[in-house]
Order: sequence, then C-alpha cells, then structure tokens
Amino acid sequence: MGKKEASTTASVDLTKALMHGSAGIKKKIRDITRLLSKDTLPADVKIANERALKTLKLELEKVQTDNKAKKLAARYHKVRFFERKKAMRFYKKSEKAIKDIEEQIANCKESDGEEIKELKKKLKKEKRVFEHCKVDLAYVLNFPKTEKYIALYATTDMENLPKKAKDGIKRAYAKREELKKRFGEQLRNNSLEISLEDGIRAEIRHNNNTGDVTKNVDDALEDKGDKEVDDFFE
Repeated sequence: MGKKEASTTASVDLTKALMHGSAGIKKKIRDITRLLSKDTLPADVKIANERALKTLKLELEKVQTDNKAKKLAARYHKVRFFERKKAMRFYKKSEKAIKDIEEQIANCKESDGEEIKELKKKLKKEKRVFEHCKVDLAYVLNFPKTEKYIALYATTDMENLPKKAKDGIKRAYAKREELKKRFGEQLRNNSLEISLEDGIRAEIRHNNNTGDVTKNVDDALEDKGDKEVDDFFE
C-alpha cells in the first residue's frame, strides 16, 4: 500500500484576531510563527498556518496603512480643508473669466478686429492660468493620504532659518513639484483617483447641505457610493 497522502482539510480561525485590530493580528502572527517553528507539525496543519500567516501579514499592513491615514487626516484636516476651498475658488474664478472673454469675443462685430485680437490674447493667457488652477485642484484632492501634507499655497521666509530647516523645506517643495507634475499627467490622461468633477460636485453638495465652514465635506458624499472618494474626505 502506498504512503497515505496528507489531508488538506485543516484550517485556522482568524475571526477573533481580525476583530481586535493590529494588536490581535500581531498576537496571532506570533502564535502561528511559534507553531510553525515546530518540526512535528502535520503537513496539512503547516500549510493551513502558512496561508493564515500570509493573510494576517497582508491584513496587518492594511490596518496599519488605514491607521496612519486617519492620523494624518486628523492632523492636516484644517490646512487641507482651507486649501481645497482656495483651489476651488481659483478654479471657478478662472473658469468664469474664460467664459466671459469668450462671450465678449462672440459679441464683437467683424469690424472690431483690433479688439478681437486683444481679447484672443487675453483668452490664451487665461487658459494657461486655468491649466495651473486645474493642476492645483487635482493636487489638493489627490494628495496621498498616507503622507504628511505639503501645503500648496504656503510661503516661508527662509532667510533666518537654520540650514537643517531650510533643507527640509527645500525637500518638501521639491516633493510638492514632483506631485504636481504627476497629478498634471494624470489629469491629462484622465486617470486621477479623484477627478476634478467628483471634487467639484462634492463641494457643491457640501455647500448646499451645510452652512458650517468647518464641517468636513465627506457628509456631502455619503450617497455617492464611491468608496475611494468617501475615504479621502474622512
């Protein structure tokens, strides 16, 4: 008679560990790691625990990422809120300016050649401004949730700062430009995690639903059904 094959019906219950967050997951990881160090484990038990360990490590990473995002969201809530308001205001102002100029051009007579020429130059300039406004809005909407927020409109007088502080600010500014470039590319490719349209609709719903300027705009997104957008506004 050939050798009996090992059963693969063994399983590991992770329910309690997952219910207790990172502390419960870490404890279960330690328990399983100790168990797997034994040489006498049946093959099916070893396989089941190895799979459970892999699942736990992935879940721990997710929980830790979520916790970090929540802490950073709380720390930078005010600056992100007001920068989003400012970016929205600049965006809408530039958008309106373009529409006004286009309307002026449309109302010009053919004989107003010189005026049309000046208006077209003005329109071209305003469209460049609008492109910058769109990138800024994409930045405040899509800044990574697990990174310390780098203010978009902050200005710092570095003249009397120590070298270490200056170097830190320069690195932050370089990171800001890198992110603006990335979001600009995603904007052109229509691949932003949170589109400008979603952000604008959320802001409109928020403004319609509350007069409290300190309230977070996630309340206006509860009926959207888009988890990624909802998560950003937490």
